[in-house]
Amino acid sequence: STTPLWETITVNLPGNAGNFLGLGSNTTFNSGVVIGNTLSVGEVFSAAKNSALGDQALPVNSAGLKIGSYTFLASSVEDIEVDDISIRFNSDFWTNANLKINGVQFGSTQNTVASGTTYTFSLSAPLTIPAGQAKNVDVFADSIATALGVVSPATTLVGCSGLSVPLSISINCASTDGQAVTFGSGAEIS
Repeated sequence: STTPLWETITVNLPGNAGNFLGLGSNTTFNSGVVIGNTLSVGEVFSAAKNSALGDQALPVNSAGLKIGSYTFLASSVEDIEVDDISIRFNSDFWTNANLKINGVQFGSTQNTVASGTTYTFSLSAPLTIPAGQAKNVDVFADSIATALGVVSPATTLVGCSGLSVPLSISINCASTDGQAVTFGSGAEIS
């Protein structure tokens, strides 16, 4: 789910008798009851399969195909800066794999792709996601001429790393399957 899970914590200190001792007077005192403020805590970041992109029917021997998409969501508390994104490719039907956010490539192109192999795309500048907003990370690749059948899922988001801003809380991605791809000679459906 891309909805952060939030819980609240309240710290209360009950009153006690005779729990303070005066240094000079050696007299004991009673503490009063203290009700603390409520603090919301939870995930500052989540990642999920992009539900706006369905499974894909893609042509063989074609360039620049969108083969997967993931939604990265920052909580309403802090901005997020993502440095690295790791994607596993679940077939060897791809070449020239890369990641794009709003049509702009992030990280380098992986020219050769092996089935079952995870590739980490290190971003030259962090992907910044403002608090309360989401960004889609799209996976693009070229299909080879011998691609056939169904690959489900075509990609898996295996992990990511980064920090929240300004508290510098480490973030990471749980393993998340992407869209399925069916190869055919027709045009792309999205």
